[in-house]
Amino acid sequence: HESVRKPSYKCSSLLNPFNVKPEDLDAFKRFRAEFEPYADKVLPFPRVKPATVAVFFSKPTEIHYDSFPRYDKSESPWHPPKNTVVSDWYLRLLHAQYPVQVVFEEDLVKLGPEVAALVFPGTQCATAATVDAAEAFERRGGLVVAGTDAFAFDEFLKPSVRARGKFRRVADSAALLAAIRGAGVRKYAELEPADGGGEIVAADV
Repeated sequence: HESVRKPSYKCSSLLNPFNVKPEDLDAFKRFRAEFEPYADKVLPFPRVKPATVAVFFSKPTEIHYDSFPRYDKSESPWHPPKNTVVSDWYLRLLHAQYPVQVVFEEDLVKLGPEVAALVFPGTQCATAATVDAAEAFERRGGLVVAGTDAFAFDEFLKPSVRARGKFRRVADSAALLAAIRGAGVRKYAELEPADGGGEIVAADV
């Protein structure tokens, strides 16, 4: 009270937690107690849970991108701007409330059973080991979703036919979300506005 009546330059030190008694630092504890009755409804799957969707980053594709054959965009939307496909698919999954992680080739053999979907955006180049891991993931019951142009080349930019026709193929991130949703992959939460206007897709839980 004295600090309010006669403030001085020293008053700012009161904002330092070291100047507050430990028993008074209970804001988070009080918040948890107030929030607990609504936790299952508001936040049933908080972001301390493992990812259920893995997004693959293809290093060979990154290396060879500028050497890809150029396709006529009037015939095919095959060649989007560099890096936009991976980031677009990742953000669409994140904003749709899916627990998502980015993985590299060495991570594929270590994916745990909690990962229900493995996604390959912008993976025009892939090693044989990557294709093997994707096939093994699918055999164990996981969903593999790949872009329409995925696995067209090996890591040496040689045409590959090994993975053509395999896996679930999608053209864009909207089709990706439909495939993930259709497979029942677990989300953090389902967000809907109170007026029933449809799913909220760009909020952070």
